[in-house]
Amino acid sequence: MFNSVKIDYFAVTVKDVTPEYVIEKLLLIPLTNFTLNEWGVNKYQRHYACSEIKVYFNLDPNSSM
Repeated sequence: MFNSVKIDYFAVTVKDVTPEYVIEKLLLIPLTNFTLNEWGVNKYQRHYACSEIKVYFNLDPNSSM
């Protein structure tokens, strides 16, 4: 028997880790699958994108987010 899970939408905020750590260690997806976009939304400065997966972040840890 093969079990699988499909997630339609997931959002989480993590502190004190890099976006690269989130991608490679938490999501378990190689960073090479992502493109760095130098724009963000909702006060985030940038984001990594892989298809519909987005990891938003700020370069300055003291920013308003």
